[in-house]
Amino acid sequence: LQQVPQSGDLKQLPGAGCPPIGLYPDRAGQWEGTTLGWGLPSPLSTRLLRLDHFLISIPTAVCGSDSTPEGLVGPKGDTGETGVTGVEGPRGFPGTPGRKGEPGESAYVHRSAFSVGLESRITVPNVPIRFTKIFYNLQNHYDGTTGKFHCNIPGLYYFSYHITVYLKDVKVSLYKKDKAMLFTYDQYQEKNVDQASGSVLLHLEVGDQVWLQVYGDGDSYGIYADNVNDSTFTGFLLYHDTN
Repeated sequence: LQQVPQSGDLKQLPGAGCPPIGLYPDRAGQWEGTTLGWGLPSPLSTRLLRLDHFLISIPTAVCGSDSTPEGLVGPKGDTGETGVTGVEGPRGFPGTPGRKGEPGESAYVHRSAFSVGLESRITVPNVPIRFTKIFYNLQNHYDGTTGKFHCNIPGLYYFSYHITVYLKDVKVSLYKKDKAMLFTYDQYQEKNVDQASGSVLLHLEVGDQVWLQVYGDGDSYGIYADNVNDSTFTGFLLYHDTN
């Protein structure tokens, strides 16, 4: 703090070697001694302060330690390098469950199956065997009047047959489109009842037909059935074609 005399002249305040302070009379035109506080204003600006009865004009220099004014503010510097990644924060709480989705469309299931049996013994070779006892034929892909299965769905099918052999030998084959695909032979033992069977996987196209028939010219049609013995023929779709 510096006591300023009653004068309108510019005075140099000691202590920092900074520019002088101008003193001006107040509104009443009176000069009075007063205690003035010394402070540094913003760079390159002039500020008038009213203290008691005086207005103080503070020039625009900011003084360095050697009484030399500092220069103008330089241009903005380049962006610095990216800092290292910080430590991972704590795990957040689970979010609220989302809305329930709309029901999707049901996938269409392709079905094709049959299971049939004989009602009496076979006496004629080299023709399709007509299995007329129907266990299952919901899609009606098996035709009991012809003894043939008709493919309506292209894909991979499983076929099997189980034959009761009685009174004569049995030679039976499974046909696909007029071509024998599987052969089974059983030699009858006198006073015995035998069983013969076969199974196969076949790929079928729409319109293909599958059936069983006795093959050969000999007396080999001992396929038998009665009220306590069955001979059966079964087939069903495993996988439908997707292309």
